[in-house]
Amino acid sequence: MGSEAQLRDLPFKFKLGEFTLFVIRRPVLVENSTLRDVATGHFDPNRPPDYCPDHAVGILRRSYRTDGPLPVLTRIAGWTRYVPHQFPRHYISFQGSFEQYLQNFSPKTRSTLRRKVRRMLDAFDGAVECRIYREPSEMKEFYEAARAISSKTYQEKLLDAGLPSTDDFRHDMESLAKEGLVCGFLLWAAGQPVSYIYCPAQNGTLVYTNLGYDPRFRQYSPGTVLQWLVLEKLFSEGRYEIFDFSEGAGEHKRLFATGCYHCADIYWMKATLANAAVVRGQAFVNRVSWLVVKGLDKLGLKARVKRFFRFRLGGQAHSKNELSSEG
Repeated sequence: MGSEAQLRDLPFKFKLGEFTLFVIRRPVLVENSTLRDVATGHFDPNRPPDYCPDHAVGILRRSYRTDGPLPVLTRIAGWTRYVPHQFPRHYISFQGSFEQYLQNFSPKTRSTLRRKVRRMLDAFDGAVECRIYREPSEMKEFYEAARAISSKTYQEKLLDAGLPSTDDFRHDMESLAKEGLVCGFLLWAAGQPVSYIYCPAQNGTLVYTNLGYDPRFRQYSPGTVLQWLVLEKLFSEGRYEIFDFSEGAGEHKRLFATGCYHCADIYWMKATLANAAVVRGQAFVNRVSWLVVKGLDKLGLKARVKRFFRFRLGGQAHSKNELSSEG
């Protein structure tokens, strides 16, 4: 795997839609895979682990490449294989120039993206800038500005999913900066930070892990504009080989990506009653949540309900799928 396995007190979240009902934490040995692992590795999803430490209830093999969908729950050789998340892992290859990359888009999409950039430039009299932060001395400015943005997003207010404010995260960020293994990107407009992207780096790959924008500037599509300007700079630099959008679907990722792999988070849980209660309970709640969301979608109410909760409970809406949601 791309990084050493780590024992973590992993949260099993029981969620209805985007809202967490409660959380159960269990000690799980976590194996992460880099995009390079995903691209070159050949893993058998039907083969249980050879070893699991006594103090762990199971092993999570995160973002394993699979040939297609897997059943959510399967008993194999005395283990419970639990697959709660299956997703495309999108990426951008930095081969060629930025102009060559843009040929992946239709003429209409290229025109739409350029229009979004021009609209923001016009709105702020050209005082729009994408800044890159890499050095330890630079990351403090990035972090303070990005945290100020993150604190305004619904992800942080409702989902506890903004840029982390913990000391551990800051220390990790500083350590990565000292090794040249992190990039922060900020979009500034008229001297104000309006959008950010945070990307650790590994073996020539930038990993898209945290992002957000100030909802006051939503009408200017700040996330899309920042993504465009970031890619323009990265293609020009030629420093990295891949931009890894990490796990999860979304129009924003599909639009900008040059390729993707089908991946899954695969838990191998020891056959105990406690483990069975946790994974089967979470699988049941996930199924109910999916049925509720599907029902709202059929009734044409899904987007309306989502907007209601985001605006009433978390301020303004914010989404990774900005190109479709910003207008």
